[in-house]
Amino acid sequence: MMIRNVAFLLATVAAGVPAAHAQNGNAQMQIDAVVKSINGGDIGGVEIFGVPPNVAFRVNVTPERLESWWDYKLIVRGLSLESEKLRVALSSTTIQPYSAKLDSLDVRTGIVFYSKTPEGKRIASLYFDRNGGHGAVNKMPVSFGPDLLPRLKKAVHAPIE
Repeated sequence: MMIRNVAFLLATVAAGVPAAHAQNGNAQMQIDAVVKSINGGDIGGVEIFGVPPNVAFRVNVTPERLESWWDYKLIVRGLSLESEKLRVALSSTTIQPYSAKLDSLDVRTGIVFYSKTPEGKRIASLYFDRNGGHGAVNKMPVSFGPDLLPRLKKAVHAPIE
């Protein structure tokens, strides 16, 4: 029995479970960087882009594909942001590692945060699937806490469905 437990532990480590925890930490660090920029008044703009959830594709829409295949794109400058709503939405969400590979994600909405200084520097990008529960932070697959996507859209005044 003890040998079986040790074998399971070694297999789990070899399968990358610690990497998933490290990945989750990196994703959380990216969210924290956005919150820090909000607190410091350094959000220069936000881009929201996507494709309608009911559109069918022959391949999954990965974050990289979404950035070039979008059907709509909204650019919000810093003055239109509701900073407090944005900060609360991001700081109160939970991010968990998601075992999917980046190229197997089928995302439909992307939100990219840019800094004021240096102007146009990408702080972080979030990608959401049809339901908003899974996606990626930059290039790290994650599961998002409930209602994050609708809360972010309200905070940046984006009535996009």
